[in-house]
Amino acid sequence: MNRLKSVVALIPMLALFHAAAVSAGPEEYVSTPIVEEGEKEIDFKFGTQKSGDTNRVSAATLGFGYGVNS
Repeated sequence: MNRLKSVVALIPMLALFHAAAVSAGPEEYVSTPIVEEGEKEIDFKFGTQKSGDTNRVSAATLGFGYGVNS
């Protein structure tokens, strides 16, 4: 019975870890931006990632932004 309680308690924790897993490309990153009204920005990102034993994937992005309001 104690083993069953342990397994039941483990299920929500596994769901949390699974939900935290994300899939992102080599040029992507996760951030919380601080935006100011009227702010203009140019964003350039480049990244590379090893995929398998010999394959390497590279990517780049260029972004433009404008803080319309606060």
